[in-house]
Amino acid sequence: MTSGVADPVETAAIAPAADPGFLQRYAGTIEYILIPGAALVGALGVFGVFVALFGKNPLDLYFYMYQGAFGTWFSWQNTLTRAAPLILTALCTALPAQLGMVIIGGEGALLIGALSATNTEHRGRRSAGAVRGGVRRSPERHRLSHNGSRRELWSGG
Repeated sequence: MTSGVADPVETAAIAPAADPGFLQRYAGTIEYILIPGAALVGALGVFGVFVALFGKNPLDLYFYMYQGAFGTWFSWQNTLTRAAPLILTALCTALPAQLGMVIIGGEGALLIGALSATNTEHRGRRSAGAVRGGVRRSPERHRLSHNGSRRELWSGG
């Protein structure tokens, strides 16, 4: 004999929102999705008002922004290339934060890292150029041709 009342497990399987513990279990997850989503929609709305004040269609602008960031393979590549240092900077801040440490110099660390990488690349090119120049001018690289003029043994450089 069956009763007219549904089993709570069956009710939860049919409609998760009807489960009284659903919101308690997933409140944090829903909050982590809704708050950034609402912030994004709000920012796009406020920005759209400013764009409309200048007489342009905000939807066209949003379309071109999407096309510029994700429209082609090159734009995806460019977006990821520009985002990688920022993602790594965020990671360098988030990992110590999980240990209870506070890192307040993320932007400065990014700039010092960029400066160091540029300096290293510049020094690398200079030393590679010095080595290449030394090889280019080495006496073993040249030999006399049959008419007595100097001729390079290999091409390049």
